Amino acid sequence: MHSWEHNFAAFDIPHLRSPGVHHPHPDASAWSRFRQARTFPPLGQYDFPATGAFSAFCSECAREVGLDRIVEAGVVGHVARAGTRFSVELASGRSLVADHVVVAANPRRRRMPAVFVDPSGQFDSIRHSSDIDLRVAEVAGRTIGVVGGGLTAYNLAAGAVARGARVVLISRRELRARQFDADPGWLGPKCLAAFAEIEDPRERRATVLAARDGGSMTPAALARIRELAREGSVSVFEGCRVIAIEHRGARHVLTLERDGAAVSVSVDEVWLATGSEPTIDAAGFLGAMQADADAPVEDGLPILDHELRWPGTGIHVAGALAMLELGPAAGNLWGARRAGARIARAVVGEERWSEVELRSTLGWVRA
Repeated sequence: MHSWEHNFAAFDIPHLRSPGVHHPHPDASAWSRFRQARTFPPLGQYDFPATGAFSAFCSECAREVGLDRIVEAGVVGHVARAGTRFSVELASGRSLVADHVVVAANPRRRRMPAVFVDPSGQFDSIRHSSDIDLRVAEVAGRTIGVVGGGLTAYNLAAGAVARGARVVLISRRELRARQFDADPGWLGPKCLAAFAEIEDPRERRATVLAARDGGSMTPAALARIRELAREGSVSVFEGCRVIAIEHRGARHVLTLERDGAAVSVSVDEVWLATGSEPTIDAAGFLGAMQADADAPVEDGLPILDHELRWPGTGIHVAGALAMLELGPAAGNLWGARRAGARIARAVVGEERWSEVELRSTLGWVRA
């Protein structure tokens, strides 16, 4: 939640893209009750939670089950077998012994187009979106080149304009409007039934990538970009690839290519809203575990069983790394709750889990 709050604040994101029914609480109606009790108005037809309200809701969820009392900050350095258990070694030197290890850290690797890779590191005006914080961005009077066509690109472009900058938005595809980043059919049997029948991990990965199909903006975000373009504060180059970059003093000249024709644009800064991809390589201890146990992997994604266990390791994996099992929405709030339920069943046992579900349901009714 600390990272989530930082990212939403850094990008000036006013509300979630996921509907209010998707949240970490086991009770699907918990957010609705929370919002109504505090008279937060619903946002849009899907009840998108406002950023601040959702943060407060999650904090209350954590307090309700006592998570706020057991969280311990630390960087994992290594995970190793300790008999039938596991030793989790922290970078501080401390070791923890656990019966189960659940990796829910969403390790990701930045996507950096080759043309922007700067081995010398001398151009700090070319940055990935992960390094940008609009709250401290001093961009008034400058021209910002935003590369990307998804919601992050929109947030950065709109945020820069609001701070007095002019924006050149460059997308390798035509800008697309989609309410959600994955079709709602992937949250139920409409799409997941056929997905579960696919046995080949390579085919599963291809199916997941095709379902997510790159970046998109919500209809409201795309409409706002078109409005800013009409006002002249944003220049939009769609269906363009950046094929070259030339540094002229403190400015950058980008050569764009579309349908064989080239055009150049000059900018003061380049912000790369080119996303990231989940991979075990982004977490060193996972790579070490994979090598030690010869655990199955398909292009950086662990191949998991139904309980989201990585065969050969006894480690459970949640988040976007579980896409080969849960589908393209694994990294979203829906996927987080789905993973939590599967892993909890595996940890406490099916019989005990049924009792937990019953007690939880009665608790929500009494509340």
